Amino acid sequence: MDMRLRSAVLSLMLSGSLVSCGTGSVAPQGTDRASAEAGQASDPTRMTTALAIRVFRDLCMANPTREDARQVWLQKMGFQRVSAPLASVHLSAGPGTVWLRPDPAPVGFPIVVVTRPSGIQCEVRSPVAEPDSAAQAFADAVQGIATPGLVIRKDADSQSHPAGGPGRYVAFRVGAAPIEKGGFHFAMSARPPERGRLALLMTASPAAPE
Repeated sequence: MDMRLRSAVLSLMLSGSLVSCGTGSVAPQGTDRASAEAGQASDPTRMTTALAIRVFRDLCMANPTREDARQVWLQKMGFQRVSAPLASVHLSAGPGTVWLRPDPAPVGFPIVVVTRPSGIQCEVRSPVAEPDSAAQAFADAVQGIATPGLVIRKDADSQSHPAGGPGRYVAFRVGAAPIEKGGFHFAMSARPPERGRLALLMTASPAAPE
């Protein structure tokens, strides 16, 4: 199942619908591409949100269980390991390796990745997010890996109301039929930026049989 997910994401990359991690804008389709890229370039929150979702897609969705492949990808894309004292704030869900890309684009905010050999195996975090657009982009990223034989089921799409404004939670179960027997769980929670709080969290983990 890991190979099927990886193959789906790689197919999209080869078709040109994904762009490299070195730029801050998502490549849209059609005549609106230039204006969309200009809009993102002038909005650090939108740009950072788009980049974080692309990192999750290219890293966590393509390699949901391959820790070795994740580490190679992160190093290639300029992420750096975070030392133990600073990493602990990001390891509330269990031991793991914390990675940071300090300057993901000419303007923007740092993106943090957490990888683990088990449990929640891959996380992408950002201090900024636009909840509704992040939820749509995340759903598009998951639906975008659809291939014959791969089942994509939306398990949750809800609004929350934390201090600072409304948030969103979206979750999918992805795997081979029958999907109830396993697969992977991809989830995203987003909230308006607030000082000292995480605004965007995306996670990838094996899904337990239902």
